[in-house]
Amino acid sequence: MDFSHLRKLTAFLVGPFVLAACATLVGYDELTVAGGDGSPVTDSRTEAATDGVVTDGGDGGLVASQPPGRPTGDPKPSPTGKTLWFAVKRFRLGSQNAAGVVIDGAWREWGYDIDRVCTSTDDSIKNIGTCRRVAGAKQESLQDGNNCRDNNFGQHVIALARVASDGFEARLVDGTLGGNATLIIKLEDVDEGADDPYVPAKLYSAADLKGLTPKWDGTDVRTVTSDSLIDGTLDKPLTEFPRGYLVGNVWVSGEPGKFTIPVPVADNPALMRLEGGVTTFKLAPDRKSASGGVISGALPLGDIEAVLKPIAISAGLCPGSAFYESTLKTVKQYPDLVSGAPNMQDQSVECNAMSVGLGFDIAPIQPVVKVDPPPTPAPGKCGDAG
Repeated sequence: MDFSHLRKLTAFLVGPFVLAACATLVGYDELTVAGGDGSPVTDSRTEAATDGVVTDGGDGGLVASQPPGRPTGDPKPSPTGKTLWFAVKRFRLGSQNAAGVVIDGAWREWGYDIDRVCTSTDDSIKNIGTCRRVAGAKQESLQDGNNCRDNNFGQHVIALARVASDGFEARLVDGTLGGNATLIIKLEDVDEGADDPYVPAKLYSAADLKGLTPKWDGTDVRTVTSDSLIDGTLDKPLTEFPRGYLVGNVWVSGEPGKFTIPVPVADNPALMRLEGGVTTFKLAPDRKSASGGVISGALPLGDIEAVLKPIAISAGLCPGSAFYESTLKTVKQYPDLVSGAPNMQDQSVECNAMSVGLGFDIAPIQPVVKVDPPPTPAPGKCGDAG
């Protein structure tokens, strides 16, 4: 009898908890701006301020990671503002740190403090300060990453994918660097100077370059796929950030809100419909490059499978199989936020949304002028399910 699937399932379900137990805490100075001392989360909790990249919790050591607040000034169009186009060249899903090195606990480096509560391992075990753990979840499942970052997606979902398919994230990064489908970000009305209260943006899905390797030096020509548009026009993408701004050369999508991020995973995009979401990255003063991208938000429980499914298929796990269903059941034990609640948190109810923290690197591209039809779906690895 072949017990390989049983061994694989056991490793898949148990592995993340072994990884978590052995996790190494590493510091990360997010967006290369002043902040994070890299100190691990302690047993004390704090309410973080709403402005600044990091905020001192008042105990001399606990620091919360927040996107910088909107600068002063009238958020209105400028006659001198420029349009800038960028494409994502790398994604960081949770198994790699900012340097691209696979380490246990890399998830701790990504995301923001969504709920403005710093949850230590002890707080998670006692289930204080947050919503109630889902039945069956490990006691440590509510803990935060470095500087109070909320990222149960990286802590659990990507850990599962890593155990099931070693090198999963590295293959995604290599594919994106090599010209696979990715995301395009268009910044509008960017003025000179480090601060600008009005920098709206549009988000698109970029087509695969079909064998061409991008240079990532600003000369690349990319096309947008029509499935990321309304009525097929570039002026009407499915995802926009009309309240974006620039502060200290850090672009911020706006105050936390709802938006969809289609993360390319192999041949299938993982549609993340985030609540309380924000995305940021740092522009170089000359506007010719950018770095330190972060996506943070809450994924409602009902949308978790839409994200898990393409990731599972890419890792060789087919929907409908006992393996997949067990994995889905396990993942649904890890919500740590509350959909629709202020700051996505409510201590009186059971958690029903999962925190997400992703990283990305971007590079400038030529202005996009062409729209392509969506790609023909590749033959599924899992038959009709793929």
